Amino acid sequence: MRFLAPRALAPLAVAVLLAVPVPGLAADPPAPPPAIEPDDPIFARAAAALRLEGPARLGIQADDLALFGGDRFRLPLFDALAHDVRRAPTYVAAFRDQALAAATSPGDAASFAFGRVGVSVRRTLSGDPLADLAAKASAPEALGAALVALGADAAAREKAARVPPEVARPCALVLLAAARFRDWRERALAALTADERARLEAATLALARDGGVAERDWAFLEDVAARVDLGALAAGTEDLARAAERAARDLAAAAQPGAAPFELEVATPLGLVRVDGTRKATAHAIQGDCLLLVDLGGDDTYPAVGGTVASILIDVAGDDRYDASAAGVGGIAAGRLGASIVVDVAGKDSYRAGSFGLGAGCFGAGILCDLAGDDVYEGDRHVQGAGLFGAGVLLDAAGNDRYRAFTQAQGYGFTLGCGLLVDREGDDVYVADDATIRHPAPQTAEHNVSFAQGAAFGRRADLSDGRSLAGGAGLLFDGAGDDRYSCGVFGQGCGYWYGVGILADAGGADEYAGVWYVQGSAAHFAVGVLHDGAGADRYRATMNASQGCGHDLSVGLLYDGAGDDRYEAPSLSLGAGSANGLGVLLDRAGADRYVIAGGPGLGGASAGASAGLRRHLKTIGLFLDLGKAKDRDVYEGKTATERGAGPGKEWTQKGTAETPPGERGAGIDEK
Repeated sequence: MRFLAPRALAPLAVAVLLAVPVPGLAADPPAPPPAIEPDDPIFARAAAALRLEGPARLGIQADDLALFGGDRFRLPLFDALAHDVRRAPTYVAAFRDQALAAATSPGDAASFAFGRVGVSVRRTLSGDPLADLAAKASAPEALGAALVALGADAAAREKAARVPPEVARPCALVLLAAARFRDWRERALAALTADERARLEAATLALARDGGVAERDWAFLEDVAARVDLGALAAGTEDLARAAERAARDLAAAAQPGAAPFELEVATPLGLVRVDGTRKATAHAIQGDCLLLVDLGGDDTYPAVGGTVASILIDVAGDDRYDASAAGVGGIAAGRLGASIVVDVAGKDSYRAGSFGLGAGCFGAGILCDLAGDDVYEGDRHVQGAGLFGAGVLLDAAGNDRYRAFTQAQGYGFTLGCGLLVDREGDDVYVADDATIRHPAPQTAEHNVSFAQGAAFGRRADLSDGRSLAGGAGLLFDGAGDDRYSCGVFGQGCGYWYGVGILADAGGADEYAGVWYVQGSAAHFAVGVLHDGAGADRYRATMNASQGCGHDLSVGLLYDGAGDDRYEAPSLSLGAGSANGLGVLLDRAGADRYVIAGGPGLGGASAGASAGLRRHLKTIGLFLDLGKAKDRDVYEGKTATERGAGPGKEWTQKGTAETPPGERGAGIDEK
């Protein structure tokens, strides 16, 4: 059952929610134009210009990749996009629409996120997985019974009896789902000994904090990742998330103005259970694990809230402040070896974390769902949709929101992890801070390494112990609104080491600013896609390898569906392949301006290798402008002149006797 946006709730809940302005929820965002299909004739024309055997060769071939090794945790999503780039526009658009539809449903989002890392669990496929729990929760004194079943003392029944039935029922449902999640979690970790669990606890703490895992622990993590049952974690997480969204809906309907105040606080072995029905501004103080925290109103403040096994926080109304920065690691919607879910129904809220939070999962799941209001999200690393061997999800349904982090954030995926950030509508600002240098990039110490805004990363160990780990899926999906994105090095639809990074923005006049390996770029056996559905957009990258660049057996794609756009590009950009990579720029419609600083681009390739196998493998750069806006597109820069690029023209990269035979570049500005 999806927790619908506030306009679709029961009338009483609508009255409660609309006490706070909810901009942009009057209608669904406009649909962007359909993406180009894989069988579009332009791909056959492009393949001919590149002297390929056919359009199916527009990809990094599986047999070529296999010559350089592989990875046991490589995602099916990687294979689908890397081997045939023609699929990417339609596949990514379908993922975007599915994710945007799940922006108000933590349960749907959990299923989607785990599905992107090859864990296919759909608990609602043949009915309601919570039907039996809902029936139990509706029984008299169900809340007290659920508390006692979780290990609370007998006095819990008397305390629970003072909770109004319309509040007790959804709380009981969540507690019953938490007990079920405990069983799923035990099944997921059943193959591990007690000593291995303790070691995993320590290793994941280091990984979540800063990635500083001891060298000897990487082999351990690789072994454990193959034995932990992620399917069981996914099933338990989806049930718990659906219980939380259903409870939030019912609690919003129950939060009637003028109702008698009440409070409940009970300790259980899984953590504290607290229900605040005072509707006053409350500064919640939590010591230790918190299993369930419900607040029915008021401008509240929350510190770090979490649990060893499961933690659920539901806030119904008010302008709230969540601040887990003092915790250092974890805090708000941070699921490490368990699940942590936060649903905030209404209000202008602020969220802060240090490392690992605001929708972060590591061998577990963290889900943060904010349904209304102009919100602010701030953190350092592994925040705002970050998944490492699990799922990290941030959902924002409405409002003009501000996201700020430093690195590995805003839709970031590590091995077997999906980091998912979904913002349904509003004029949003996404910042991967590049002004304060905390994480200097290997490419240029004057900029941070971001790995943010749809970015995926894997452990590259061919220079150390050889125990490489494929990257995960880093996904950022934004619906309607004029949005701004900025980052340093690696971001905005970027993949590294078998990872898949995707940024897809459905519509609006958007601005993208980055430095190196940004805006649909990938390096070292990876896939990076930036997909903008519509709008007059501006793309600006300043240093190298961006805007549809694939380097070292990688695929990079920048796709723009419609609008009069401006591209400001460095070298190796606007459809550029490097070192047996494939880079594609595809602008489907509009009167566009392309400004390139120099070097290979606009359908350019630079193989680099002068001998050996690499000399013969394909390196492809492809530029396609399909707007049929003859004499309206503008090309500026030395590269454009050298290519002979212009409105209504077709060009190919000219080689010499020394040019590797696999180096191919072409551009088409469609008449």
